[in-house]
Amino acid sequence: MGPVLRAAFAVLAILLPLPSPAAHEAGGKARILYFNDADPRVPASAEKLRRAIRSSPWYMRHPAEVELVVVDFASPSLEGDIRAALAGRKVAAIVAPNGIVALAAQRATTTVPIVFGVRQDPVAIGIARSMQAPGNNLTGFTQYSPVESKRVELLLQFQPGIRTLGVVIDRWWSRDPTSWRFDAMLRERFGISARYHEVESMAQLEALLASEAATDADAWYVYSNAFDSDAPRATALLGATCKPAVYTTARWAAEGALIAYQPVIDDPFALWAKLLGAVLAGRAPGTIPIEGPRRFELHLNKEAARRCGIAIPRALATTATRVH
Repeated sequence: MGPVLRAAFAVLAILLPLPSPAAHEAGGKARILYFNDADPRVPASAEKLRRAIRSSPWYMRHPAEVELVVVDFASPSLEGDIRAALAGRKVAAIVAPNGIVALAAQRATTTVPIVFGVRQDPVAIGIARSMQAPGNNLTGFTQYSPVESKRVELLLQFQPGIRTLGVVIDRWWSRDPTSWRFDAMLRERFGISARYHEVESMAQLEALLASEAATDADAWYVYSNAFDSDAPRATALLGATCKPAVYTTARWAAEGALIAYQPVIDDPFALWAKLLGAVLAGRAPGTIPIEGPRRFELHLNKEAARRCGIAIPRALATTATRVH
């Protein structure tokens, strides 16, 4: 081969880099498994992830395909189901949409990169050593920020002198390290006692609100996952008690919640795509810092306040992200 030909091949090698090992092993596209449940909204989420990946600047160099794997979050065999989905296949990465899947995937594999999105503190639940250097085969983002006391402060602006707080939770609450500190925070900082009510259906919510426990509560703190599938009905039932309620997810204010306060990740799918791009380019997941929320949203609902004759404090109305 002459010097001119060698020079030409050298230029081509620079202009046309070799595909990543992950892409080559998956027959031209890196295979990404997205584990989620059978909720009707999940296929749309999977498609958002696919679009985010296809529009990423790294996609032409490291093409990837997303395969949705439906699992049951509450199943004791979740870890085994993830392991079975990986068996005998070349998988470039796992996307875990919550802490339950992230923990099960962490137990199922120590080699396949796991990119998660969780509501909890990832260090506290044990999927990361630190935010800057998560370690092992995991990285991702968290929507968590310690804002529990801020939500209680917002309630107190609507209802000073709260002594008993009705806390509406679901079965996952006790697995969230936030819940372990919640009681102490209420007592020590505000002198408030909590009454916990596990609610995962409209029938359970109706039973709670017909009981004496509902009369005892001065206000409500609603862990929004408790009945995520029927927000308008849930906010209507709780709003009918005319006791101030704060919700943990901002979008609930549009469904009738009086107060909603939430740390915000602007585009989780774009963030997943960015992290997946780093993994497919060969970076070790455990060296990629975990992303966290950079802003916070306060949403208020003036109609919910009007129905119960509750005045929205002027200072909150002017600083709220949105008043519905």
